[in-house]
Amino acid sequence: MSKIKTIFNYYFANNHNFIKFWKKNRENKNIPHDLRIVIDEFFKSESSKFVSKYWNYLNVKHLKQIINDRGIENYANTVALNYYTFLSTNYEMEKDLLELISDENYTSNIEINKHHEGLGLENSKNYNKIVLKLFSLIKKLNLVNKLKLLSDKGFAGFNDPFLILDSIKVTSDKLNSLLDYEKFQENFPNQKFKTVLEIGAGSGRFSETFLTFNEGCKYIICDIPPSIYINYVRQKKVFSNKKIKFCFDMKTNSELLMNLKQNDVLFIFPHQIKLMENNNIDVVIAIDCIHEMEKKTIKYYFENINKFAKMIYFSVWNKTSVPLSGPFKFLSNKLDSNSRQDYQIPKEWELISNTKLYFPNNFRGISYKIKNN
Repeated sequence: MSKIKTIFNYYFANNHNFIKFWKKNRENKNIPHDLRIVIDEFFKSESSKFVSKYWNYLNVKHLKQIINDRGIENYANTVALNYYTFLSTNYEMEKDLLELISDENYTSNIEINKHHEGLGLENSKNYNKIVLKLFSLIKKLNLVNKLKLLSDKGFAGFNDPFLILDSIKVTSDKLNSLLDYEKFQENFPNQKFKTVLEIGAGSGRFSETFLTFNEGCKYIICDIPPSIYINYVRQKKVFSNKKIKFCFDMKTNSELLMNLKQNDVLFIFPHQIKLMENNNIDVVIAIDCIHEMEKKTIKYYFENINKFAKMIYFSVWNKTSVPLSGPFKFLSNKLDSNSRQDYQIPKEWELISNTKLYFPNNFRGISYKIKNN
């Protein structure tokens, strides 16, 4: 009986039926008007077909949080906890980090006992310990001056839990994003990128970091709602001097190029990457997202990226199994970061690097030179 129930829930459960949830809740007064428009446009498009059951489940969860818990302004204590804000870790995740900061007495900092209202007492302590460890690593890597350049409008502008360390307002997102950016740079030393495509950009933490340190580059963000809307709100808040535009109505490559010329940051849906061609993009970035996709979606992205990009960098769990990608766990989408076959890497791509991230230790940063000619 339990097997029948498992199969039934996999195919029919309401908690991962994004369309059904949206039809029922579309008119809720707590959904921002612009977000409502974005989601409506999404369901009219081909992109709704690319969403895995797992991300349909998360989208329903995110919208419930937006509706019931103070909206976008409080997303750091709701939606963000589903992304990259760790409230608990284990030794496997921290092994290298702990070795690098072994001589740091971070536990003596008075901020370790700070209580964050949105997290509760126990989660606050766990969060503070992680932040203090990551800040110790930032100091070890001589990245404090770079850290100061990241804006509090984005990294502490959505009711984010934060600590004050060396007179800097610090969040785990701010620290992790800078470490991700440093690992990205290690993969492409001294290279300047004029056109960038980021897929699965989530709340926009890496997008903001990259744009902070690369003035003048053209940046395209490809994602699904509601995360793409949160990202848009964030970049508008941080970069008031940039031209930032939703481009969900683009249908041709010439429209893409025209909008890219006239703007600094574009937002598109997944089906629109088919509009790109002829090395339009210098580098594709995918931080902490590909390992949550079904294999048909990974194949779609990589086959298209192979047509228009010169380089790619992505970070993924070392080994993982995609939730809800099969009615039973043994049938789910299993992904190994060392397997080109699992990730369906085109045979022409030349591996540049496959290394551990600073944190979590069981994440890999992987880069390829795309030889699509």
